[in-house]
Parts: sequence; structure tokens; C-alpha cells
Amino acid sequence: MASIDTLLSDTAFGEKIVALKIWRLDGTIEYSPDRTLIGKQFPIDDDLGAAIDGTVVADMSNLQNPENVDERARGFSRLVEMYIPVRQSENGRIIAVAEFYQQPNEIDQEVGQAQLQSWLAVGGGVALVYLFLFGIVRGGSRTIQRQQVALQGQVTELQTLLDQNKLLRDRARSAAERNTTLSERQLRRISSDLHDGPGQMLALAMLRLGEVDGTDTERSKKATDDVKAALNDALRDMRSVAAGLRLPELGALTTADAVRRAVDDHSRRTGVPVTVEVGDMPREAPLSTKIALFRATQELLSNATRHGQGSDVKVAIDGDKTEIRLTVSDAGPGFDASRVGAEDHLGLAGIREQAEVLGGGFEIGARAGGGATVTVRWPV
Repeated sequence: MASIDTLLSDTAFGEKIVALKIWRLDGTIEYSPDRTLIGKQFPIDDDLGAAIDGTVVADMSNLQNPENVDERARGFSRLVEMYIPVRQSENGRIIAVAEFYQQPNEIDQEVGQAQLQSWLAVGGGVALVYLFLFGIVRGGSRTIQRQQVALQGQVTELQTLLDQNKLLRDRARSAAERNTTLSERQLRRISSDLHDGPGQMLALAMLRLGEVDGTDTERSKKATDDVKAALNDALRDMRSVAAGLRLPELGALTTADAVRRAVDDHSRRTGVPVTVEVGDMPREAPLSTKIALFRATQELLSNATRHGQGSDVKVAIDGDKTEIRLTVSDAGPGFDASRVGAEDHLGLAGIREQAEVLGGGFEIGARAGGGATVTVRWPV
């Protein structure tokens, strides 16, 4: 015991060791700086039991065991506790267990250094990852910005093209409307020229033929009659053509009245009754639309009389805020819609082209119970 006391007080070993206990294998303390503990027996805990079985055990002790009263009295709150088996030199048999207590300063310092190194390593890794991600995000952001600039440029270019297309479409529609009006004026002029020019000449020729009636032979008289009849037929046909080319003054008429005027003219000329149905529709429309509407009504009624045999002819006119719809139907034999544009259906082709030029549409269908139905649409 004196040798161990000297070892703990006068050597470098003693400077590191706070306390030393030697345990017998039954849990009795054989040596301790606190002499009051020598000879006392304590319960064998897990660490002491492991050392008795031959294992070196090291742990951080909070000094709460009964045998740590001296260490607690010296002001220690925790110490590094090590259990080392003591073996007999001759045969290596475990005869006791030495328990050392050491202050944790060095361990705390090493743990602190390890923690600092760990934090530095983690911080460095996080910084590298952050820089890497920052580079990726910044590169992606620049790419997105470039794409946004390019996309904005494309959108601006597309909007410019759309504006140009709208301007061109408006110009084309205006040109079509002007062309419709000018064409109608041209037809009116042609009608006047036919009436005032060849028509007057034919009428004069008939008057002059009347002057020579009965002044010639029977054969000459017959020839004169034939010429008069031919001139009379030509004059009647020319006046009919001129009347067909001449439009009434449509500017002062409402949209529905323009259709009724076309129906009344057709019924008076042909004697075919026509049923007219007027639904909700705009009261007014551009002059070009009224002209197209009047001409389409004339042509469709003429077709219903010629090809549809004038059977149950109906005209329906309606619309809304966006368009005007004209529907003409009959109970005749019907016809093949694919023949629109053929020699005997040029009028329908003209209606379709005029409607499409003004931004409208044209449809042909079969009427329930037999017959044909034609619908023409014009935008308001």
C-alpha cells in the first residue's frame, strides 16, 4: 500500500491519475486512497464484471456509485474510469481488477478538436456543395433569362405578325366590301347602258318595221313579221336582263326589308308564293352585306323555282350580334352539293365566294322530307 501511495504521489503517473482502486473478484475494495473504503464490498456493476471476465473497460463516469464518495468530496463531477484486469505472472490467472480515475481534460480537448475538425469538414463540404449548387442555379438562371429574352422576342415578333395579319385581313375585307359595292354600281351602269343603248335601238328598229307593214309582198310581209317578233323577243329579254342587273336602293332599307324586297320581286315576276320567316337579327348591316344578302336571295329563289320546281319555297332570315344567316329551302328533288360550280350551278358558286370574301360561310344540306336547304352566313 505504501508503494502504491508513493506511485500516486511522487511520480508522473500520479499526476495523471486522480484515484486508484484495486478490487477483489468478489467486489471488495483491496486498496483505495480513501482508507475507509478498504475492506468494504460493493455490488459488481457491468463494467467491473466485464473486467473480472478479462476485458479492459473505459467509460466516462458521473461518480454516482457509492464507492465514489471520496471523488465527489474532492469536487469532481465526472472522471474517465478504466477497469483493467490484474493477472498472476506465473499463469495469467485474473486475481484482481485495478480501477483508475483520470481527469477528462485531454479527452475533452481531443473531442473538442475532433468536433472542430468535423465542423470544419462539414462546413467546407457544405460550402463546396453550396458553391456547386450556386453555380448550377446561376447557370440555370442565366439560361432561363436568355430563353425568356428569346421567347419575349418571339412573342413580340408573333404579335407583330398577328397585328400585320389582322391589318391585312381588315384591308382585304374592306377591299371586298368596296369591290362588292363597285361591282354593283358597274352592273347598274351596264343595265342602264343596255336599256338606253341597244334597247332604244331595238325599239327604233321595231318602229321602223311597223312603217313598212303592208307595203310589200306576202313573203316580204312574213319576213317583216318574223324580224319584228325576233326583235320583240330580244327587247323583252334585254329589258329582263337589265331589270335583273339593276338593284333597288338598299341603303335606306333595313336588313329584313332587303330580303322582303327580293322575295316580293321574285314572287311578282314568277308568280311563285314564298314563305318568309324573320327572326332576331341586327336591324342594320353594311351596304356590302345588304347587297350580298339581296343577290343571294335572288339567286337562291331562282334556283328553288327552276330546280326545286317552286315547291314549298321558304326563306328564313335571322342572326345575332356576330352574324346574319339566310336560309332558303324547297321541297323539290334536291341536288348534289358537289356540283356547285358546274355550268348549271355557277350562281351558287358565286354566292359561296362572295360570302367567304366577306368573312362568312356557305352550307348546303337536305331538307327533312325531301328537297334542298342552302344557308349563307355573313359577319356583322
